[in-house]
Amino acid sequence: MVFNDTTTKTGIVQEINDICQSDDNSYPIESKTRRVNSAMDRFFTLAFQADGRWTLDDLNQSTVPIETQALVASQQTYDIDDFTSEIINVLGFTVLDNLGIEHQLTRLIRENALPLSEYKKTAGLPEEYDLIGKKIYLYPKPASANVTTIAGLKIYLNRPATKFLYTDTTKVPGIPSIFHMYICRLASLPYLIDFQKPQKNDIASLINQDEKEIEQYFLNREKGVRRNMTPNIEQTK
Repeated sequence: MVFNDTTTKTGIVQEINDICQSDDNSYPIESKTRRVNSAMDRFFTLAFQADGRWTLDDLNQSTVPIETQALVASQQTYDIDDFTSEIINVLGFTVLDNLGIEHQLTRLIRENALPLSEYKKTAGLPEEYDLIGKKIYLYPKPASANVTTIAGLKIYLNRPATKFLYTDTTKVPGIPSIFHMYICRLASLPYLIDFQKPQKNDIASLINQDEKEIEQYFLNREKGVRRNMTPNIEQTK
């Protein structure tokens, strides 16, 4: 479903107007755009929470959600903002050694590494990372003899949805098409509530069902991978 199809009237904007019994005067295109973007954020939040091993990324993105920055010899801290994407979730970090081989870093368990000022003090090939605020800490700090410096630190991440502009026409949401109606409904609900439209409860009920289906979809979409099942053990008195 494209964003705004003024010719065949089959876009998201037109569906919102149908749900709300509105037009672009009573429900301005700028307001609809803002709420569609908010609905996209909600969709990605639900998908990330439920996501299995096949991680979600916006279908409109032309690059994979992996970014790099340079390593500096003997520098232990790096700024998360030096990666160009907005980071929603960190999936992991790797470093490249001096042969270009990628090594996964493990998350530092702080209570096992105190005092941190004394932990793995000798520079070498980083093995662990810690996150404090906007800073990434590497243990040990990289040594030039052990690492590739250019693009030597790599992050695997979840990033947010690409957003719509109110002037967009043929752009399509970067999510599975079976959930486009969810975006329309969720962007309609604030208007229905604000103006106390009689269909607000029905739309809220459909949104609730949509969100359950989104969760199930992202839990189960990689059919070839078996999920670990946790047994439900009843407690006897």
